[in-house]
Amino acid sequence: MDQDSRKITRKGFSEEISFESMLTGENRTGVVCLNGSSTDISNGGLGLVAPYMAKQGEILKLLIPLSGLNVAVPVFAEVMWVQPFEGSYKAGLRFLA
Repeated sequence: MDQDSRKITRKGFSEEISFESMLTGENRTGVVCLNGSSTDISNGGLGLVAPYMAKQGEILKLLIPLSGLNVAVPVFAEVMWVQPFEGSYKAGLRFLA
């Protein structure tokens, strides 16, 4: 996605994010639980770097930690794009309402 086409400003947000993916299709069934790092956040979505190559359109369940509290909020997000990034993958996620 072109940075200039964003309508919502993202803010730096560097946190460890746990997430789950429901894998479907040939040779891909079950739930995968992984960890990654967020890069930025807005009220519309999140940037995520992880060793998992998500597919565009895939739905992830994110566990986003709240600063100062010992709790993580579950949030569902759709993978909008994925690209290789420093031996892992960087993905742009859109929060689902």
